[in-house]
Amino acid sequence: MTSNDLIGQCTVVLEAGTDPSVLTAKLNQVFAQGEPFPAKIILFFSAGQLLAEIPKFPDDVEVKGFSGPVLNLKDLITTAFFAYLPVNAPYSRPWLEGIETGTASIRPWIPVETINETEWVKQVYADLGWISTPDVFKKGIELLSFLGLERFSTKPGFHPACFSALAVKTAKDNRIRSEFTRLSFQSRILALVPYYNCEEWLEQCLDSMVNQTHAPQAVAVLDDASAKPPLEIVKRFPKVTLLRSSENVGPYRLLQSAVERTEFDGYLFQDADDWSSRDRLEKLLEEAERTDAEWIGTQELMILENSIYAIRYPLKLNSLRQTPLSHPFCYPSSLISKKFLTRLGGFASGLRFGGDLELINRALWTDKVRNLDRYCYFRRIRKDSLTTSETTGLGSPARREIGSRIAARKEENKILVSKGSAPNMEPLTIAKPVVFERLTGPML
Repeated sequence: MTSNDLIGQCTVVLEAGTDPSVLTAKLNQVFAQGEPFPAKIILFFSAGQLLAEIPKFPDDVEVKGFSGPVLNLKDLITTAFFAYLPVNAPYSRPWLEGIETGTASIRPWIPVETINETEWVKQVYADLGWISTPDVFKKGIELLSFLGLERFSTKPGFHPACFSALAVKTAKDNRIRSEFTRLSFQSRILALVPYYNCEEWLEQCLDSMVNQTHAPQAVAVLDDASAKPPLEIVKRFPKVTLLRSSENVGPYRLLQSAVERTEFDGYLFQDADDWSSRDRLEKLLEEAERTDAEWIGTQELMILENSIYAIRYPLKLNSLRQTPLSHPFCYPSSLISKKFLTRLGGFASGLRFGGDLELINRALWTDKVRNLDRYCYFRRIRKDSLTTSETTGLGSPARREIGSRIAARKEENKILVSKGSAPNMEPLTIAKPVVFERLTGPML
């Protein structure tokens, strides 16, 4: 069944807020989108009674107000699906396709756009809602916005099962798979999680990795000689291996060292302070089997303190070879085949930061990179990360210097290709592999 077929089985809860005109506008948005309508619309008042001008919905659409304990809402929801929208989030028809009844999983509620496959779009939202089933109340969850859920999810033991949301309305074009295609559901996949002093978020990260709908064959945390290795957290996940580097070298040298010393068909990247949708690997492998891509990324939601950025990367990346230096790809959301990474020469392991941008600017010349049209990755923008600190953050002198070197290589390759020569695919700088000590978990 399509999402439109299912909308009649959904209850929509609209947070009323304190301004009747905002609530009226939200109801008018629901009405303006026309049939099919949700089966029930509940106006949730946190305190007191708030009047709003309600459009004339069809008689079979129930619109009612509610003010009381959040958990009592479950008694009003008799439909198979449930969607919650905070007052400062935009309304769009809930996309219900693929949500399983009888589960407590959550999907971000994001408007689906129709954009060109080569476009890059950033939408800024004050907040977002989410879509689930009434079973979510069995978790003891209170109605929280998506930002609220993110803050609540750092508590030990509470990690909502997030599933991906569609980002772009686009027709699927099946491509002929070549002899170099290396990724499929039969591939052996290792998930790699570089880690450095971000203990607060690691449990949720690993929870999202070990509970994938299609599980990787192994998961490894690569500790970059942090002040205290996250041994106790990793021990909560018996299938996860913790490797500790003998020196602090940055994530790309860690990753390259792990790839060189293991034998898997593909590698799933993941930052330790972010989390993934439970179906990320499944959807990436579906895309690998459908297309000829050997490195596939996803769309992402950037979670800031008071806003959410929905980043829609271009699905097709070939045209970006000739554009100014930019980030067309979310590397920590991606899956790459080992043979493709080897053909590229691997990461520029001598770079402490910027290695993802350096690698993608080489990979763009291969016709083997693309993005999936789903939000599968949730990135925290936090203080003192590699991209936000004063010394290594975006815009810092050190970051600008690396960017200049990557841009120069890109210009060099444009000239080479224009003259009929092959592009220079060598990494900018290479360092020797690090020595790992296995602290816990299975052998890889």
